[in-house]
Amino acid sequence: MRISKKYLLLFLMNCLLAVTAIAAAPERQWKFRTEGAATGALQSTAKGEYCLDANLANFGLVEMNAPLSADLKIRSIQFQIRSPFQRVGVWFQDSEKQIHQEFITLSGNPNVWNEVEVTCKGSPGSHWGGANDGKFRGPPLAVGIRVHRSDLQNVDQAKVYIRDIEFSDGKKEKRLHSWSIPNPVRMFRRPNDSTPVEFELVFLPQKNVETLAYQWLDYSGEKVGSGEAKCDSNGKLLVPPPKGKGFFELKIPDLELEAGLFIADAPPEKNDEYFAMDSSFSWGSPPNDELPIRQYLQILRENGIIWNRDRLSWKGIEKEKGEINFKNRFGTYRDAAQKENIDTLDTFHDAPAWSGTEFKENTLQNPYPQQLREFAQSFVQINRRWNKTQKALEVWNEPDISFGNYLPPWYVCSLVKAFSRGAADASLPVMIGGGVFANAQKQPDLFEIYLRNGLLDDCDFLSYHSYDEVSQIERMVVQMREQELKYAGKRAGIPHWITECGMPRPFAGHDGHRGRLSDDLYSSAEISGKAAEFRALGAEKFFFFEYKYRKENEKNFGNMDAHSTPMRALAGYFQTVRVLSGREYVGDLNSVNAIRARVFKNDQNAVAVIYNGVRRGKQLEVELPSQMSVLKVEGLDGRPLRLNGRNIPNSDGITFVYFPLHQLNALVKNSTVAMRYYQMAKHYQRQERAAKPLVMQCAGTVDDVYRNLLSRTDVKWQVRIWNFSDQPLEFVPELEMSEQQIIVEPPKSLIIPARETGMTEFRVRLPEMKKEEKSVRCLITLKDKNNQATPIVFVVEPQNPIVYSVGSLPPKQMQQIDKWHTTDGKTLNPDIRAAFRAFHENGFLRIQVSVDDQKHVNPNTAHNSWRGDSIQVALEERDANGNPDLPRVGSNVRHTEFVVAKCNDGDVLYAHLPQKTGHLKKSNAIISHANGKTLYDVWIDPGELKLSLQENTQIGCAIVVNSADEDGRHGYLAWGDGIASDTKSNLKFNRLSILK
Repeated sequence: MRISKKYLLLFLMNCLLAVTAIAAAPERQWKFRTEGAATGALQSTAKGEYCLDANLANFGLVEMNAPLSADLKIRSIQFQIRSPFQRVGVWFQDSEKQIHQEFITLSGNPNVWNEVEVTCKGSPGSHWGGANDGKFRGPPLAVGIRVHRSDLQNVDQAKVYIRDIEFSDGKKEKRLHSWSIPNPVRMFRRPNDSTPVEFELVFLPQKNVETLAYQWLDYSGEKVGSGEAKCDSNGKLLVPPPKGKGFFELKIPDLELEAGLFIADAPPEKNDEYFAMDSSFSWGSPPNDELPIRQYLQILRENGIIWNRDRLSWKGIEKEKGEINFKNRFGTYRDAAQKENIDTLDTFHDAPAWSGTEFKENTLQNPYPQQLREFAQSFVQINRRWNKTQKALEVWNEPDISFGNYLPPWYVCSLVKAFSRGAADASLPVMIGGGVFANAQKQPDLFEIYLRNGLLDDCDFLSYHSYDEVSQIERMVVQMREQELKYAGKRAGIPHWITECGMPRPFAGHDGHRGRLSDDLYSSAEISGKAAEFRALGAEKFFFFEYKYRKENEKNFGNMDAHSTPMRALAGYFQTVRVLSGREYVGDLNSVNAIRARVFKNDQNAVAVIYNGVRRGKQLEVELPSQMSVLKVEGLDGRPLRLNGRNIPNSDGITFVYFPLHQLNALVKNSTVAMRYYQMAKHYQRQERAAKPLVMQCAGTVDDVYRNLLSRTDVKWQVRIWNFSDQPLEFVPELEMSEQQIIVEPPKSLIIPARETGMTEFRVRLPEMKKEEKSVRCLITLKDKNNQATPIVFVVEPQNPIVYSVGSLPPKQMQQIDKWHTTDGKTLNPDIRAAFRAFHENGFLRIQVSVDDQKHVNPNTAHNSWRGDSIQVALEERDANGNPDLPRVGSNVRHTEFVVAKCNDGDVLYAHLPQKTGHLKKSNAIISHANGKTLYDVWIDPGELKLSLQENTQIGCAIVVNSADEDGRHGYLAWGDGIASDTKSNLKFNRLSILK
């Protein structure tokens, strides 16, 4: 039987852990280790053998060990060994890090090869670590081969030779095998390069390495070449490359080998710094050593990219104050980037304990450093060390989600202001980025508060991330720019950097598999389409996420595969770099059937980027205007395409159409929505950052702040003021508030000594809410009359939740669920209708939801069933007044949230919150769909959800009704907020009131 694809990959250093390329460079795969006073070395011979040189004069042992991939489910190891030792010890480390050792008797003759085979199993006589009970819990994570002084007679030093190491899963006839590439740079080449594509094979017996059939597929998955390759005795496989330009995928079925190859002309000589990459070399999956990192950086340069985004762990490099470690993996990347002349955008989202951070996961605590001056000084030192590559720094990655513990904007804005001032005092040329939003641009009210807090005053650029489709981008950018015009003053039009932009694919099941062609094509069209779209909307930089292989939960964000060969999305992006470098947006192509038809020009010609995507808007062909003179047509990967009359192929989702400049006036509309914001960005006048000497910081506990957010009476705020200057400064407070708020206790003036801090506090009474008001938004702005600090702005929004009475009989009328939210930016109006009712019966809380939906679509697993047609319910018991013990947001929530769905796993009731997820066991649901109507009848066991159905019990509640089609979820109806909004929160739940 053949090894299934599940068993392909053996070696991914650090993260994926497997063994590879023994024939090529064995000393890199196995590590040498000693115990006791032993010394020695691990070497490889010209014959491809291992040589363990053991000096045991002072007793002890020597060993060679290697990590193993859990995906392989290895059951045994086999090898040949010759040595004067009487025994060899072979151990496996199980999944719980217990080591199980077995001793194998040898001949003791150094000239005789001994066959050894050891199976993964418990070892009652020799085990340690983990549970230390001798019980093996697979799969194995590591293997070791060792020799002891006690098994060596008459001499103190000896050599051990080991060869033909093979692994088996215990079920297959064929031995496990894998492959690697010597140099990923060679998977990107120029046309007419006929050098064979080289691979190194691992653990493949000689009888299986004779003739190997291969085939080349093009970007669309069509076969464009085939042949037979031979593998030599050293495990080298040479495959002739395909002819032509574009992306190609190699398949060798007998080896289950799949690899990408990109062939393209050289990029423009002058780098267009709009195009950039996000790589995360500093942590996570390989590459993690200098050589492979430099190879990846060389690939970037050879494809027209000189900017890379990476990540720092502040607490990882400065665990103790003032002791910065520049020599770890963070230093490895940055030193390599300096050597390869790559400019780096760095970001971070953690802080060491000494900085005053209070963050502990799933608690209402502050992840940000409290010591603002020390924070600024640390990053000044970090920039000085790496200033040859670190040209820009984002202050805190994705503060609007869990990395910032979902805290309000004024927290991170103080951090931005502190570093802005610190960098100015140190005369650093580094550019400072603020925002770094995961989702804040989708929450207009939240983005407004960032702007009101002066975020842009201390930034050189605003950064944010996008994982949406192309069609949603314009609406988002317009919304943000309009808010800048309203709230940012002269900073409106500030450069936008899109510092993560991707479209992940579903994880293919194991690391060695490249996944489905359709997913790769979709990812490619959306990422390159967004590169063109953001350029047309005036963005200054675009960072493609992510370069290296990256599995995250059920998604694969990587655009190199696990073997360091390119995916289609990477090839498409590299070709987009070639097409659009040095070009400016001039408008949209008229009279063409496309979702987007942005046109860009340089001094030589114009190119239209015809985008329809490969899913809902897919077009196999697009008709061009009759008067258009076409110079050439290219697919997304750069391969030449042919005109079919006036039609061009568009099955890639993107087609590049070149035409003469003199036709711009006749064919292109320049009065587009995008052009307005493109011009706004291009005419922005760069300004110095504010870098004020005083920085205000929200003080007090996070609990106090969240009590303020829930309050309907008085709120008390404490503010710490940092003086960054070398002289005492007076802070003279001034409060500005929304109408009907009353100052109960005003803030006081104070003089703050040089390089010191001061504290002020104030109390405000909120306006009384009217019965019909759902919520009231109260703004509180604290300013310095001397203009030595940018303002700090607090927002309090007390709620008047809808209260639904829950009796023992089902109400005749159902409550409408009518608040629609689009998730795809296209479905702006609801395409479903929904209503619910709730009552209690026989000790159960019953919630019935009726949905008018012509077609029920949910092809997902239980865990992901919210992505299809489904409902979601959040429940939380409250006090007698209907208030929670504390407001909860993000990962701090304590309420139960579950999805009810008819999906691939059947009718499910699956909990996502609190932290433990899974199928509810005592509650159940009956789901039916007929005649365009779906009925969800949910029976909730109150004990399972820690609820009470006693009379007068108050239960916070929110309900979401998801709407989806074959392309996924595109919107939802909501009764109460806090489930599907970008921040999980119980602040905006409605309420169920239990009647007798």
